Amino acid sequence: MLLITRKIAPDGVAYTGCYRSYNLLDVNHFYHEQVNHPTLFAQGKNHINGIENFWNQARRVLPDGL
Repeated sequence: MLLITRKIAPDGVAYTGCYRSYNLLDVNHFYHEQVNHPTLFAQGKNHINGIENFWNQARRVLPDGL
């Protein structure tokens, strides 16, 4: 949690799925937006396409074991 609060500005937004451990983000000084992906893939600007694309590309160029 300390790393997360260092990386997200106080007026920033954290976008996550609805996994219950993400609920801890609701008690911090930034805005937390959740999407229940099985029932709603995207809501406005809140979607997972960007991060899924990032990891897809990263797996292609990063060596195994990272």
